[in-house]
Amino acid sequence: MLLHWDKDIFRNYLKNGVPVIVSDIFLGVGGNMISVVLGRMGAVVMSAAAIANMINQLMMVFMMGVSGASGVITGNTIGAGEFKKVREYGKTFLAIAVLVSFFAIICIQLVRVMVFRQFQFGGVTVQAFNVEDSTKRLAGQLVNTLSFITTFIMLSQILTKGILRAGGDTRFLMIADVLFLWVVSVPLGFITGLLLKWPPYIVFLFLRIDEVIKCVWCLSRFFSWKWIRDVAVRGK
Repeated sequence: MLLHWDKDIFRNYLKNGVPVIVSDIFLGVGGNMISVVLGRMGAVVMSAAAIANMINQLMMVFMMGVSGASGVITGNTIGAGEFKKVREYGKTFLAIAVLVSFFAIICIQLVRVMVFRQFQFGGVTVQAFNVEDSTKRLAGQLVNTLSFITTFIMLSQILTKGILRAGGDTRFLMIADVLFLWVVSVPLGFITGLLLKWPPYIVFLFLRIDEVIKCVWCLSRFFSWKWIRDVAVRGK
């Protein structure tokens, strides 16, 4: 049974799995391009971005938990043939994502304040990052920019990595992930950051603007209900 070959499963895997692989590859390379833009803007910007990304990991914990749970429940519900419930569950997950994003924003801001504060322990001054004040100010601006688009990012991720992916709409999601990152965010990042020399927090916003566009586009796809499909291979 371990080496059993099933052409129907293999064909189904290629149809639904390859777009996911392609999407994640281009997202990974795109993330490196974002680092290239920030790195070429100077050491201060790169240091501030590293601090902001560290705080961003807090949001990722919430995001991965919600999107993972929504994907499992959505996939199981579709597999059970309860398509009406899929719509109801999907709307519920979106509402949960909005609420969780607000909680994440509060946590991000609290962490931002704690990270940049100095504490006294036995006469010794302790702080999370021993950096210049200019780096701290810039990191704070980047974190505020991140907070501004957190709700969009949360909705985008729960749709692309949870609900719509569990519904088997992987080709649509591949287009969404690759198109907006490589046609919008990366070019705008290079133009505003390296050519126009705009403030780093604006460049940072443009580098993540694909999440905002993707959120709106995927919400439109969600409410069309075209993504609901049973991709399971049934036994003969």
